[in-house]
Amino acid sequence: LPENIKPNEPGSSTAIRLELAETIANGKLYADRNGIEVNPPQYDMGKATSVTIASDKNVIVTGSRWIGNETSEEVITKLTRSGEKIWEAKLPTVKEAISSAGMHIPTPDGGCVLYFMYYHHPKSYGIGRLAKVDGKGKVIYDTQFSYQPNPNATYMTKGMELLPDGSVKISGKIYPKGDDASLPWTGTVSPEGKLVKSEY
Repeated sequence: LPENIKPNEPGSSTAIRLELAETIANGKLYADRNGIEVNPPQYDMGKATSVTIASDKNVIVTGSRWIGNETSEEVITKLTRSGEKIWEAKLPTVKEAISSAGMHIPTPDGGCVLYFMYYHHPKSYGIGRLAKVDGKGKVIYDTQFSYQPNPNATYMTKGMELLPDGSVKISGKIYPKGDDASLPWTGTVSPEGKLVKSEY
């Protein structure tokens, strides 16, 4: 390399990648130390994952945490890049309900949109939940989709995308009759958390 090109200089692509990796590692370390189970990377769906850099350059961690022996809750945490907690939000649960680690995509206001599976009782098939949390930790909506064995049960299996108007497009499967026969599905959830389009 020429003398004047140093790959690890501040602002270089290598330095930026290293800083990004360190920031993500700090988020995962925080989750580990605080009993928050995050989604294994191999289960990520597109850009949806458990630890991301927020639009304000802080870190968002989403996952599930046990409260007692039988119940877990969904936790959304914002951290500084060095791993210090700024705020934490929790989504409602009931006794003996299990929340999966889930995954999220960042939003322009410094918050995120999160999808996770919620098993509201021990024999539950699982309910898909989509929640939006703003950059200050306020829960804007927490939407539950139709679930098996009910008709038109829908689940995210391919990922989600934030649309320019703040809506969220979800790709996955629908079970129109509530049995085991599924079809490819896309759903659009409005900025207020309403399922406004369901296509299959």
